[in-house]
Amino acid sequence: MSAVLLFALLVLPVAAEDTEAQVGEGFAALEEILPEDIASLLPDGFFSVDTQESAASVREASRFSYFLGVVADILGLHLGQAVALFASLLALLVLGALFERVRTLFRSESLRQAVSLVLSLALLASVISLSYRFLTETLVFFDRLSLLVDGMIPLTALLYAMGGNVTTAVVGNAGLMMFLTLCEKFCTVALRSAVSICTALAVCSAFMPSFNMRGITNLVKRVYTFSLGFLMLLLTFSLSVQTTLTAAADSVAMRGAKMLAGSAIPVVGGSVGETLKTVSASVRFLKSTVGIGGIVMVCLLLLPTLLSVLLYRLSLIAAAACADFLGLSRESALLSNLITVYGYLLASVAICSVTVIFLLTLFVRCRVAV
Repeated sequence: MSAVLLFALLVLPVAAEDTEAQVGEGFAALEEILPEDIASLLPDGFFSVDTQESAASVREASRFSYFLGVVADILGLHLGQAVALFASLLALLVLGALFERVRTLFRSESLRQAVSLVLSLALLASVISLSYRFLTETLVFFDRLSLLVDGMIPLTALLYAMGGNVTTAVVGNAGLMMFLTLCEKFCTVALRSAVSICTALAVCSAFMPSFNMRGITNLVKRVYTFSLGFLMLLLTFSLSVQTTLTAAADSVAMRGAKMLAGSAIPVVGGSVGETLKTVSASVRFLKSTVGIGGIVMVCLLLLPTLLSVLLYRLSLIAAAACADFLGLSRESALLSNLITVYGYLLASVAICSVTVIFLLTLFVRCRVAV
C-alpha cells in the first residue's frame, strides 16, 4: 500500500496548453498601445485573436497599394499647412525685398535697422514655433515607438521559446531592451540638446552676421548623426551575429533531442519527428504574422512624423531659394541654418525606425530549432 501511495506522489502531471491562442491574445493587446489615429488606419481584423484572420489582415496591410493610400492621406492632411507656411514666409521675404529696394528713402540708419530687425523677427517667429512643435512630435514618436517595442518583447520571447530557440530568446530580448535604453537615454536627450543648440546658433547668426556659426552647427550635426548611426549599427551588428550563433546552437541541441526521442521511445518514437515538423511550420507562421505585423505598425508610426517633417522642410528649402533669388542673404542664411534642425529630426526617426524593422526582420528570418 505504501509503495502505491509513493508511486502516486512521484507521478508528474502532464497538460497541454494552446499557445497559439496566447500569441493571438498578446498580438491583439498591442491595439491598446497604438494611438487611435494609427490603429484606425489598419485593416479590419488586424488585431483579431484568430491568427488566420489576423494573418490575412497583415497580408493586406503589407501591400503596396495600401501604403500608397496611407501616404496619400497623410500628404493630403499636411500639404495644405506646408503650402500655407511657404506662402507666409514668401510674403515676409517679399516685404523684406521691397524694403531693401526703398531703404534709401529712410534718412535714419537706426530706423532702417529697426525695420530690418522686425522683419527678421517675424520670419524667425514663424519658423521657431514650428520647430518646437515638430521637436515635441518627434519626442512623442520615440515614446510611442518605445511602447510598441516594449509590447513586442513578450511576444517575441514566447515565439522564440515555442520554436525551441531558448537561448536566442534571451539574446533577442536583450537586444530589444538595449534599443529601448538607447531611445530613452540617447535619442530623446541628445536630440533635444542638438536641436536647441542649432536653433540658438541660427538665431545668433541671424542677428550677428559678423559671427559665422556654420562651422559649429556642422560640428554638432556631424557628432550627433555619427553617434546615433554608430550606436544603432553596433547594436544591429552585435545582435545579428549573436542571433545567428545562438540559433545554430539551439538547432543542434533540438536535433539531438529529437534523435534521442526517436530512438529511446518505443513504438511511437518515429512519429516524434513528424510532429515536430508540424509544430515548426505553425511557429514559422505565427512568427511571420507577428513580425510582419510589427513592421507594419512601425511604418505607420513613422509615416505621419516623417512625411510632415519632410513637407515642412521642403517649404523651408523653397523659401530659402526664394530668399537667394530676392537677394536676401541674411534671411537665406537663417532659413538654411533652421533647415539643419529638420535634418536632425528626419535622421533620428528614420534611423531608429529602420533599426526596429531590422530587429523584427531578424526575428522573422531566424530559423526554428524544432
